[in-house]
Amino acid sequence: MGLAGLVLGLPKACAAKPDASASRLRRVQVPLTKEKPPKKSPARQRVWTARKGLQAIDQVFVELLEEDRGAALRRELQKVIVALGPMEQLAQELVDEPGDVNDPDAVVAKTDALGRQLRLSVAWSNEADDCWNWSCNVQELDEARNCFLDAVDILLDLEDF
Repeated sequence: MGLAGLVLGLPKACAAKPDASASRLRRVQVPLTKEKPPKKSPARQRVWTARKGLQAIDQVFVELLEEDRGAALRRELQKVIVALGPMEQLAQELVDEPGDVNDPDAVVAKTDALGRQLRLSVAWSNEADDCWNWSCNVQELDEARNCFLDAVDILLDLEDF
């Protein structure tokens, strides 16, 4: 069979169904927690809310990746980061809480580590968008997930201080 036979024997291209793209491009909603934050200081409430937010992101992680790879994940991470506020301010508020005995060095170390993990998670999601193949993309999104799960562990530690 010659080249002409191969070219003529190819099947026609299939057109995608209009509904298929529309349903795939829907915006994923991260589930909101129905629990109330504990009756503690505003800083501890932000820590609790951030932990719950990251855990909710983890619940819909695959759906966020289907929506828009790293951009959807980054959008949700940024919401948590903004709600948590600057790490220096968070550390200061946790150290200055009345009635609680907090080791300032330990609190600063934990908040620094928290900020680092959140920044890394956002950076990995940016890198994932720059990948030219799915294998690279999945590896870097997995790194982003590992970083924000490490941040959940740090937030749990901060809740117990």
